[in-house]
Amino acid sequence: VLALAMAVTMLTGGINLSIIATMNACGLVMAWVATNYPPTIGSMALVVLAGMAMAIVIGGINGFLIAVVRVSPILATLGIMTLLNGINILISRGSAISNFPDYILTINSTNLLGIPVPLLVFLAVVAVMWVILEKSAFGRTIYLIGSNEQATHYSGINTRKTIVWVYILSSMLCVIAALLMMSKLNSAKASYGESYLLVSILAAVLGGI
Repeated sequence: VLALAMAVTMLTGGINLSIIATMNACGLVMAWVATNYPPTIGSMALVVLAGMAMAIVIGGINGFLIAVVRVSPILATLGIMTLLNGINILISRGSAISNFPDYILTINSTNLLGIPVPLLVFLAVVAVMWVILEKSAFGRTIYLIGSNEQATHYSGINTRKTIVWVYILSSMLCVIAALLMMSKLNSAKASYGESYLLVSILAAVLGGI
């Protein structure tokens, strides 16, 4: 899932080095909601909404810096990564938030027809991303920007808006990764998954992005 979050930004000729920090930030926010509210359907929805809201803010900031301010993607996302790492440590005081309700833990422990639910979640994300990239005007615009952003802009396409939404989409994928991580480890922490950054870049490159 993190490789997909990286890949969608690389398709535009950019990169998102803040995916791990985004995942941890969304994970910590969702963990706080999950541990402070009773386990009801409303709190389940609130957990997801809190993570998505955090992702939209982070993705929006990344997209604004890259598309509007015209900061280099590698510099902008590296700066946001560093900032988020600091904020994550500050709000969690360097410790893990753990002991989640069953509705989070069952994601990792449940099988459907012998297939683990996390794998089914991944396949569903892949299917949605395939539809977005291959069957929508938004997806075609992403490819066009990656090929030649200036020509795409002069052809009448709002490249700035598209780039902002690409980085928001990337951050939203990090929310799904955060939920899977929380379910597997029964905790959320500022330093989880740091080794996955280079692996996600490698996976995207080997996948032909």
